[in-house]
Amino acid sequence: MSRKDSRFYALLLAFFLLPWWKILNAQVSQETAGSAMSVAVYQLENNGIDDSTALVVSDLLFSFMKEQKNYTITLMGKTLDEAVSSGSIKTETTGHDFVFSGKLSQNAEGIQLELLLAGGTPKKERFLSRVYENQNKLMLGTRLLVRELFDSTGSAPETVVSSRKQPDDTITSPQPQPQSGDQNTYENIPLQNIQSLDSLAGSWNGETGIEKIMILRGGRGAAVFSSGFSLMINMTIQDGVLVVIQKGKSSPLQFVDLPDPVAEKAAEQAPPLKWRFRISEDGKILAGEKDSVQITHDGQTILSMDPKTEKVAWTRN
Repeated sequence: MSRKDSRFYALLLAFFLLPWWKILNAQVSQETAGSAMSVAVYQLENNGIDDSTALVVSDLLFSFMKEQKNYTITLMGKTLDEAVSSGSIKTETTGHDFVFSGKLSQNAEGIQLELLLAGGTPKKERFLSRVYENQNKLMLGTRLLVRELFDSTGSAPETVVSSRKQPDDTITSPQPQPQSGDQNTYENIPLQNIQSLDSLAGSWNGETGIEKIMILRGGRGAAVFSSGFSLMINMTIQDGVLVVIQKGKSSPLQFVDLPDPVAEKAAEQAPPLKWRFRISEDGKILAGEKDSVQITHDGQTILSMDPKTEKVAWTRN
């Protein structure tokens, strides 16, 4: 075990032995039946992974935590290591039922993601670790890992999401649709050519039906649909226009507005989704067009499938 790994696990041990655990458990025992359980979410510790990948994985984890219907999620704005070192962890975790933390690291087999969820009454410590061959598989695997992590903690009726660092990031706002007309403007905002894929790295809010888009450096990423489906995407720049193309097979979860039998057939027959974007001068809006299909059906079978182009926009978080 390396010195860094030893330090990480020593930190976890110290975390469990801190006397404020009694305070946290006392708070849990006073909960009224039916109230949502609260989770203090610390940032991932990063050991050798590039910052853009770590940011995307952190955003994905938080997005998937919001899907857990029984928890209030609060972002702490620091790592667990920083909280322990500064002595702030006691006050920060008082009033929370669970504490979430984790670590990203590179090893000989790929990218390792370690997650810890601790708390509850009686106290539980749930630790999961997975190694992913590459960034794409890492992003695709995070939803299942989060579900597995939270499945063992109990239940309550609702989710309320909050953030101490950036409260606005906890809510996905409805996105305005670009007006028809000049492709070089978006709602009277001038658009310009895109010079670099790396400049787009980070988290974006999508159009209706897509909750979040994670863009990595080098032109790879993932789109998280409101239905829960995660779609891998590839990006290139062609004459200053960002071209985004779906990678891999479609899923019926991309067609939630269709009956199940039709959605299954659409997933087999529909061409890959494709977007073309230019960017606003401040770099905060990607606006352009999306190519998909318009499907006519009888409830069981597809009667026709016609090309469809609509104007959409993504906004940077």
